[in-house]
Amino acid sequence: MEQRLQLPFSLRSFQATDIGTELDRRLISIHRTFALVLCTQGSINVSIDNKPYHINKGDTLFVPPAIYAQINNVSNDLQGIMFFVDYDFIMSIVNKTMNITTGLYFSEHPFLSLSVSQYDRILTQMQTLMARESHENEHYANSPNPQVITELLASMGRTLIYEIVNCYMMSHHLQMGTWNVTDKLGQNFIVEVYNNYRKHREVAYYANLLCVTPSYLSVVVKEKTGKTALQWINDIVMSDARQLLLYSDQSIKEIVATLGFPNQSFFGKYFKQHAGKSPKRFRMEGRGANKD
Repeated sequence: MEQRLQLPFSLRSFQATDIGTELDRRLISIHRTFALVLCTQGSINVSIDNKPYHINKGDTLFVPPAIYAQINNVSNDLQGIMFFVDYDFIMSIVNKTMNITTGLYFSEHPFLSLSVSQYDRILTQMQTLMARESHENEHYANSPNPQVITELLASMGRTLIYEIVNCYMMSHHLQMGTWNVTDKLGQNFIVEVYNNYRKHREVAYYANLLCVTPSYLSVVVKEKTGKTALQWINDIVMSDARQLLLYSDQSIKEIVATLGFPNQSFFGKYFKQHAGKSPKRFRMEGRGANKD
C-alpha cells in the first residue's frame, strides 16, 4: 500500500466533466469534513439547505459537515478547486478568530465573492500547497523527516485557512467580539454535537459532557443561537440523513447503522416526523423516481 502524508486536509482541482462522477459526491460535504469550493472558471449552481447559490469565477462557497447540499447545474467550462478540511482542524482556527455570533453568521452566509487581489492570493496559496503536497507524497518513501514535512504542510494549510477567514470577515465587515461564559458554552455545544451526533441525540448527554444541567444548556443555546439544543441535534442528524439517502450507495439499513439508530423502524419514524415522508419515499423522489 502506498504511503502518504497524513494531513488534516486535501485539495483537488475539478472541471465540468468531473461532475456526475465520484467527485460529484465529494463536492457534497461529508461527515466531519468542511468543504470550500473556489471557482476559477465558468459557473456552478449549488443549493445548501434548499437555498440556491450561483458561483462564478472568483466566488467561494463554504459547505459545513452534514449540510443538506445539492449540485443543480454547471457550465461546460467549469473549473475550480475543492479544499476539504477536517472539522477539528478548522474549528481550532475558527474558535480563535470568531465568536459565536460571527460563527453563526458565517454558517448562515456561506457565500463569498473575492476581490481580484483576494482571489489571486488564495488561488496562489492553494496551487502552491497542492504542488507541495503532491511533491512530498511522491517522495514520501525516501523522506528522512516525514513528521517535519507533515507539520510544514499543516502549517501551510493553516495559513491558507487564516487567509480565507480574514477575507471573509473583511468582505462581510465582521469583527470578533468578546467571549463570555455562555458564549463559550453555546459554541462548545455546537462543536460537540458535530463530533457526536451519530452516536448521541439526547440533550442530557451534551449537558453532562459540558458539566451543566439539560435545562440550563437548552436556555443558553436558545438565547445564543435562536434554536433549542434539541433542534440543533435534530437538524444536524436530518441533514446527514438526507445526504446519505440522496448521495450515498448505502442501503437504508446501512444508513441506519451509520447514523447510530437502534433499528430501521425507529429511524423511519424519526425521519418521517422531521421530513414528513419516509426515508424510502424521500430517496426515490429525490433521485427522480416516478413511483413508490
